[in-house]
Amino acid sequence: MKRNDWMRFGATMAALFAAIGLLYPFWPLSDVVKLGLDLQGGVRLVLQAEGVAEMEEAQRRDVVDRIVTILQQRVDQYGLANVEIRPLGQDRIEVKIPGAQDPEEARQLIGRTALLEFRKVIDSAENPDDLVRTEPTQEILASHDGSRYYLVEGEPLVTGDVLDNAQVRTSTDPRNPGLYIALEFNRQGAERFAQVLRRLQVGEQLAIILDGVVYSAPAVSESAKEAAQRGWREVQSSLTITGRFSFNEAKQLATVLKSGKLPPLEQLRADNVGPLLGSDSIRRGTMAILISFFLVLLYMVLYYRWMGLVADAA
Repeated sequence: MKRNDWMRFGATMAALFAAIGLLYPFWPLSDVVKLGLDLQGGVRLVLQAEGVAEMEEAQRRDVVDRIVTILQQRVDQYGLANVEIRPLGQDRIEVKIPGAQDPEEARQLIGRTALLEFRKVIDSAENPDDLVRTEPTQEILASHDGSRYYLVEGEPLVTGDVLDNAQVRTSTDPRNPGLYIALEFNRQGAERFAQVLRRLQVGEQLAIILDGVVYSAPAVSESAKEAAQRGWREVQSSLTITGRFSFNEAKQLATVLKSGKLPPLEQLRADNVGPLLGSDSIRRGTMAILISFFLVLLYMVLYYRWMGLVADAA
């Protein structure tokens, strides 16, 4: 071969080896590409929300959507990949968990009733090692985004079942613009919250905890303290959570707060699902894709020569 041909051949081989080198961090592909239920099997759950079927359509749709959101947050919390959660009919939710083996374990993780608590914050830090328990009942809990840790009292001051609603609203006060969450309590909840606020000092924090994860830790304001001193009716009508919320952050917090009133979930089905495609078919398909990829690279260089090599590099 001529010198130019040898140079082209060398450049071609260099491009191929470079492509192989770029693929090495992603090998084996099974560690990078997450397979769905149809490819690797897993667990399929069908859950029913108690009492939802008797609700009016708009209320039923809102409750089911909130359940799906809470379940998705729970899935994200545990780092589960490719989990599919969707409404099924009027009052049912279907959950598909690829790679899961034990339906009972999946039910305990996904299908348990949401637990919303308000606990007093003792201290907080970015590093959990900086927090020291002074009582055996105290707990260190992470924020939902993992950016902060909170040392909280073990016993909740209030639970979420006393909260009727939480709505995102826009402030009309020019001194405190932005979004806030308006809380709506039943009478029992307003009385209990008034008692809690009277015991807390201005500036002390109250952690909002869902399933053991802190979603917010607002500080007691002077206005909240004054409302508690005036009685439960004032708490029922005027208690809010303020902060520098984006719309998505405010919406997420409102959803978390409303989870305390979500209905219990009853398991209707829990099935182990086998992969629709066998492992041999998946392996052959993966190899076919890789071989095709390298053949295309080689064809581009042989047919278009130098420009083909440039295209391969691109």
